[in-house]
Amino acid sequence: EVDVRSGNFRQPPSATTPQTPVVPDAPRAAGASDPLDDLRKRRREEASMKRKAARDEKLARILHKNTQRKFWERWREATRMRHREYVDGLVAEHDRLCGEIADGLEVILGIHEELALAFRLVQ
Repeated sequence: EVDVRSGNFRQPPSATTPQTPVVPDAPRAAGASDPLDDLRKRRREEASMKRKAARDEKLARILHKNTQRKFWERWREATRMRHREYVDGLVAEHDRLCGEIADGLEVILGIHEELALAFRLVQ
């Protein structure tokens, strides 16, 4: 006979060849696992691992951002402190120079007064 759909030849069932019935769900031996259950379990585990990896990656990004933010906050604070120290140094130098100028002006004014007194005496 020819199977019309597939084009394969097949032998007609004969009386001498016993046909064994196919049992769709034969009972498994004790302890044997179902391949579909194993596949489902493996896929669940893979999905769980992917979720955990994604969560870990997200946490790593957050930690990295927090670390960067803290670094830049500390850097700005240190820069402010260095700037304050620099400005304080400039103010101290300014005050010192102003003091020297004031002392010099007092000396100049004293000399000026002495010269004015001497000039009046000469006239």
